[in-house]
Amino acid sequence: MTPLASQQPRSPWVNAFQWLFFPVSLFGGATVMGIALAHGVPAAPLAMAIPLFFLIAIAIVERRLPYEPDWNRARGDITADLASLVTVAFGVETLFKVAGPVAVVGILSLLKLPADFNVFPRNAPFWVQCAIVIGFIDFVKYWFHRMGHETRFWWPLHSVHHAVKRVHMLNGFRIHPLYHTLTYVLGYFPCILLGAPAETLFVHTVILGIVGGFQHCNIDLRYGVLNYIFSTNEIHRWHHSTRVAEGNKNYGAIFSFFDVIFGTYYNVPGKAPAVIGMVHEDGYPLHSYWEQLAIPFTYRRRVKNADVDHVVEADALDVRIENRT
Repeated sequence: MTPLASQQPRSPWVNAFQWLFFPVSLFGGATVMGIALAHGVPAAPLAMAIPLFFLIAIAIVERRLPYEPDWNRARGDITADLASLVTVAFGVETLFKVAGPVAVVGILSLLKLPADFNVFPRNAPFWVQCAIVIGFIDFVKYWFHRMGHETRFWWPLHSVHHAVKRVHMLNGFRIHPLYHTLTYVLGYFPCILLGAPAETLFVHTVILGIVGGFQHCNIDLRYGVLNYIFSTNEIHRWHHSTRVAEGNKNYGAIFSFFDVIFGTYYNVPGKAPAVIGMVHEDGYPLHSYWEQLAIPFTYRRRVKNADVDHVVEADALDVRIENRT
């Protein structure tokens, strides 16, 4: 078997880059956003431009410093990844920007509350307000993501994200628009309804965009203690394992400390999952995003053994694998 790129000796400059690329990118992106907001620069376009800059940088580095060179090889999945990116980033997100404020006005009117109603601590330092918004949204996403794996009802909807056979940057955008909508309703919308400033949500967009780009990237990086704080690619690649003992772990979108707190953190440094994908793939439309849009409603009709409980079946599979090794 060909050794992973991560097992090859590196020069001191490359080693330094492996440790610094993520923290410098995250700190730099957040700092640029903070300075821009302090000087009155429009937040909305900047919240798109900063993550896009780092996504391009990540895509370039993936080709030069891959964790697993074979994961850089397309497997009929690029079209589905790009279709999902366009649908979610430009379709669903645009709809949110229009419908969200309208829905807030409607709900406040229904509850007979003033249009400027808010209970959000706007007098707190701005960084505290951002921490509240980012922490709340990530907490909600953690539990919704976890339900997507550990409950039979929600798995078909979330399964779209796992219809991949490798882990690279574009995987992060493979998501069902209905799933994305529900995370908005459960996580983002309460912040807007309770009066969180729009700037805090834009800061969240920047942080999520940068961390999310690194989370799925096929780059050989080092994190150390940061693995216990952020959802890095070093720990997230285990989340895409076909083994439930590995795959039903590391649910955080930005942070990993919720996984640490609630017992779902998993990492084996220097190792990678044996197989990327899903337990039940026979009949699943792995490379057709348009068919995947219907999969939450057709999963049990299309996918072989779909009626077998995902977690129970996978647990049994893990035991059989362990008995053979």
